[in-house]
Amino acid sequence: MTIYQTTIIVFQNHYSSKNQDHEKNSTLLFFSIGFTLLTHAQQLQFSTWTRFDTYFNDTVFEHFSQNTCTNSTSEGLLVSSTYTEEGNVFTVQDVSGPAACSPTIIGTYTFIIINGTSLRFTLVSDACTGRANSLTEGIFTRMPPKTIHIPAQFSHIQDGIEAADNTDTVLVDPGTYYENINFMGKKPLMVASRFIMDGDTNHIANTIINGSQPLDPDIGSVVTFESGEDTTSVLCGFTITGGTGRFVPDAGNARSGGGVFITGSGGKLLNNHIQNNIVSNEGWAMGGGVTAAGPDVPLEWVVLRNNRIINNQAISQNNGSDGGGFFCYYNLVLKHNQISYNSSHGNLGSDGGGVVVMGAFGPITIDISKNEITNNEAVTTIGTSDYAALGGGISLLFDITGSVSNNTISNNSIDAPGTYRSWGPGVFIQDISSADFIFENNLVQQNNIITTQNSRGGGLSLLRSGGNYLNNVIQQNSASNGGGIYIYNSGSNNDTVVLVNNTITGNTATYGGGIYTAMSNAVVINSIIVENYSNLYPSIRVESGILKVRYSDVEGADVWPGEGNVNCHATFLDDGYHLSETCQLVESGIASIFIDGFWYNCPAYDIDGEARPLDSLPEIGADEVLLSVSVPEPLPANSLAFNIYPNPTTGIITVEQNETSSGIEGEISIYSLTGQELIRQQVTGPKPEFNVSALPAGVYFIRLISNDQNVPVKVGKFVKH
Repeated sequence: MTIYQTTIIVFQNHYSSKNQDHEKNSTLLFFSIGFTLLTHAQQLQFSTWTRFDTYFNDTVFEHFSQNTCTNSTSEGLLVSSTYTEEGNVFTVQDVSGPAACSPTIIGTYTFIIINGTSLRFTLVSDACTGRANSLTEGIFTRMPPKTIHIPAQFSHIQDGIEAADNTDTVLVDPGTYYENINFMGKKPLMVASRFIMDGDTNHIANTIINGSQPLDPDIGSVVTFESGEDTTSVLCGFTITGGTGRFVPDAGNARSGGGVFITGSGGKLLNNHIQNNIVSNEGWAMGGGVTAAGPDVPLEWVVLRNNRIINNQAISQNNGSDGGGFFCYYNLVLKHNQISYNSSHGNLGSDGGGVVVMGAFGPITIDISKNEITNNEAVTTIGTSDYAALGGGISLLFDITGSVSNNTISNNSIDAPGTYRSWGPGVFIQDISSADFIFENNLVQQNNIITTQNSRGGGLSLLRSGGNYLNNVIQQNSASNGGGIYIYNSGSNNDTVVLVNNTITGNTATYGGGIYTAMSNAVVINSIIVENYSNLYPSIRVESGILKVRYSDVEGADVWPGEGNVNCHATFLDDGYHLSETCQLVESGIASIFIDGFWYNCPAYDIDGEARPLDSLPEIGADEVLLSVSVPEPLPANSLAFNIYPNPTTGIITVEQNETSSGIEGEISIYSLTGQELIRQQVTGPKPEFNVSALPAGVYFIRLISNDQNVPVKVGKFVKH
């Protein structure tokens, strides 16, 4: 059963034979907004226009009915109702509002769908009671979706959207369209360039929506989702440019969302170039490229895949700025995007040159993976006592669970005076306490401070946060404290920062070249911390708190205290993090270790997604070495690739081979984020199922070992809700 919420506006006008011109004007009003008015079968002397301004089963319904009320007003009544769809019957329940008199409507009427198909129903309501209890039933026909061509049918994209029904596609030919478009709450709706027809990326570059000429300068976002859209409302294959953002007085006179503005809604952005948009404001400025923000219950989902978000700016002359490229308060899927050369520039503080994601209105779940977040900057002129600049590449704050994985976060920067502290030229994480937050398999490289000498955590900066940090390469970053990683005050929330199989090399700081911790609890296992540079404490600086280091290579005058630690010269390949086969750190780690009442396990895979030998000794560092072996013949690519569905799941998952394989023969294990084996099962057949309903909500990994020794181990991931 699907529930639809809508608003009904009842315009009550009383006519006589001498005011037919008024009736014509009302009819023209409805024509002007793109709907067709239909007369009732009877000749009516007193009438009520009722406009059902909603998309119900991909259609808009209107009726023209009899009214015996006499004490209504010309302004009309604002009433709300709930639509329920089940099968081919729909019901309108509890239509109510501040009416001095509710219409008396008794009889059988016809709703005409705008493309000509009709629906008959019976409607009964009370008369003049201030409440109309209505019941509507009937059989309707779902209309097939259509394609609206721009500019062949309409010269403007917005006209095409207004003419579209749900499930339609507005297909736009190459050209430059100077307009600011609004999805108008339509879902499902696809607005796309011809990229969706043939995958030719030239269509993206040549189909441009330029929002630099808004009719209202306060509504300067190029694309807007603000009327309850969701992830079936899709924008695909455009260049989005010239936007100046939406003025938001309810957010302290902020300006937000230069290219795309999403509020109180979801949305999906696919294969767009969102570039050269500038949000500039005296007050708060946010989301130079894209904003998805605003209070909503429940919090929406937004999806961004395969976009280029480049050269956008959020600038505040007298306040703070957030998210030069992207600013988000909602549940988020952010995959395969390039987010580069964006800038957040605030007078009193700057956050997230590339990306800001906040769980500020309640808990959110994120999946941020396989993005390039590069060459972004957070710049502050003055700052405040709280901070100066945060997160040159990406900032993640507050109530967040989920994962940040397989991203390249490099060459980002913060630039601020040294009066106040700045945090995280690469990555800044604040007040994320969840043990279900995972930061894994990321390359965090060459993120740097420009002028400030009061900075924390060149690669990764953690403030009052916990979480699991696995298989990351944190390399050649700089800050005044903690060139690689800075961990501050995790103990205030009783959080423990878990660092397993990371490679931390070539970072520079005044204090703590590799890692700096203060007032925090942290565990470091199977990690490489070598060749970092600092005047004092080149590898690790523990100002206060507790740091447990096990089975790690820590450069220094002596071996760092702790079981399994070594102090040796790590030998890498040219990239500086893949180990050579002859390196002493090969098979020198630990698969599972018990520390202070807790088990910690190495991840089931390495930074390249290659399986770790959980039943023997893994390597120290992010890379698991594949020793040279001979096989009878080359193995086909993805010979044991598999799909996991539904994903996310609440109970049962199915593991299915790809079309090149007849089935699964072997052993499947399910692991927690930190590598703890939770389920192990022998499987045979094409689609084995697993009941994971007893597992807590979170992210889990599946490890598949085939009975065929020539087939490599494969690892997959799923989310349990």
